[in-house]
Amino acid sequence: MKKQWMFLLLILILLLTLYKNPMHAGNDAEPTSQTEPHRIAAEGVTKIDLRAVLGDTAEVILDAWVLRENTYALLLGTEEDEVYEVILLNTQNGSLLSRTSIPDTGCSFVYARPGWVDGVLHIMFCDWAEWEAEEAYPGHIYIKASLSPDATVHVSDVMSSWYTVMPGGTTAIREAEDGSLYAVDIVTNTEELLIQGVSAQAFFNHTPEERGQYIPSKEELPDAKGDTDDAYLVYDPEDHLTSIRDFSYITPLDEHRFAYGIGAWEWEAGFGVYDLRTRTDHRITSDGYFLGVAGGFIFGSDLKADANTYETFALPESLHPVLEYVYAIENDYLTHSISPDGKLLALTGRYFYPDYTAMEHTVTIIGMETGEIVKIYDIENPFAEASSIAFYDNTHVMLFFGAKENGSAYIYLIDIEE
Repeated sequence: MKKQWMFLLLILILLLTLYKNPMHAGNDAEPTSQTEPHRIAAEGVTKIDLRAVLGDTAEVILDAWVLRENTYALLLGTEEDEVYEVILLNTQNGSLLSRTSIPDTGCSFVYARPGWVDGVLHIMFCDWAEWEAEEAYPGHIYIKASLSPDATVHVSDVMSSWYTVMPGGTTAIREAEDGSLYAVDIVTNTEELLIQGVSAQAFFNHTPEERGQYIPSKEELPDAKGDTDDAYLVYDPEDHLTSIRDFSYITPLDEHRFAYGIGAWEWEAGFGVYDLRTRTDHRITSDGYFLGVAGGFIFGSDLKADANTYETFALPESLHPVLEYVYAIENDYLTHSISPDGKLLALTGRYFYPDYTAMEHTVTIIGMETGEIVKIYDIENPFAEASSIAFYDNTHVMLFFGAKENGSAYIYLIDIEE
């Protein structure tokens, strides 16, 4: 009789333990195969295992984007084989809509720079080795794949220089080796200097007179008292730490305006808008980082500006250190996305803010107007790691997990309103 009571007592203790901690019940050890269960501690999250559709190919998926509901664009590539493909996948019925091979670029590694223009996803493929090569700085785009919402893919001819065609198709913007921006007439192939830059190459290889006449903005000049809150904001043509200005095209705002960013010596020196119709440069700030355009605003790491009037508004103080960590040199890895209406910020990756704790599988949603955390999602997956995140409407986020060794790539769809 005593043994029976002891047995019943042990069962009761076990049941109480499982009741208090059901998340870890039967899952104390980390799973070692794809068939074993793993934890998803997040309500409102849908998981898509790409191995179920692509088999072992899922191990070499580099990134993913939402083209439309249930339709995803996947970038497949292996550095060793120099093979790259764009795959369009319908997850509703598990079908492959198309597979498009990217022509050989003749390089050992391809860097893909994605961007959206008028609802079309453009993926630019660049030779990373030549990107860093001094004689080819700041790099060459070799191939452009354009992916439309109707699931068609168009691969362009090889391009010989780094330039981007503005909407309307008559003018392109070229980033020059000396850090300047030029307008290129597509018909006549003539160029016009828009903004003079001073790249690292131009600074170290040329005298101040040979670098071109850079015109600093008001923020880059010392005030009447000769002091400033940040010494790096003061432009000094003799000092590489304060004088390097490498301008880069970021995104079009309409057919005649585009946003640009400014690189300095291992830091960013703000951003602005250039109006091709009036040939006017609107410098929004000479400090901080460009984050994105959403909800009619241009976002930086400490302010946002009206995309039409250029009036600036300070972002909440609590957001400043978070946004600075998006691009900080010491940051291990952090990706972000702003919702189309500009109200929410999504963050994920191996990052150490604010307490230097690794948060490899955490997605944090923050209000851009308040700076307060809206939701945190904990998605634990031993077979993959967070690689990119993107809003595909104001309340839905797609999280892409790249495969770890012998693992699989995953897509997680997050409904913030659930």
